[in-house]
Amino acid sequence: MYLFILLTGFLALALSFYTGLLDMSARAGIYRRKIRRRLLVRGPKDGRDLTCDLWSTTYVIGRMQSKCDLCLSGDRTVSRIHAIMLYTGETYRIKPICHTSASRPYVSKVYVNDIRVPVQGTLLEDGDEIQLGNTVIRYLSLKKGKARDKDE
Repeated sequence: MYLFILLTGFLALALSFYTGLLDMSARAGIYRRKIRRRLLVRGPKDGRDLTCDLWSTTYVIGRMQSKCDLCLSGDRTVSRIHAIMLYTGETYRIKPICHTSASRPYVSKVYVNDIRVPVQGTLLEDGDEIQLGNTVIRYLSLKKGKARDKDE
């Protein structure tokens, strides 16, 4: 019995090395240490804040839980896939998503500090206020001492 458990554990470890799953988690740890950004999300109805630490290079924002990294399912004015945030090496760029409906293209409305974001996107700065539908998101840059990483 113990031999079977030990053999199964070894097989799972060997499989994770072979598929690269351990390498992905190691890279995630590197990004988590390098990128110190946070989003504060205020929902449209209840006004409760949600905190989202940014450590990946790409974030999809929208209502569709299966496709989005930041799911805003409580706001019906947000598209299923509304915007994307891309890390540029120093800060994030937010871009609205282009949609086609009834053979007519349109662009999701994204505002940063009450200015509509163009299709090519805009760079975010510390303290910027992003509005998607009725949801307001504040983009924050964390100081090194305030970050709560387990790796350090």
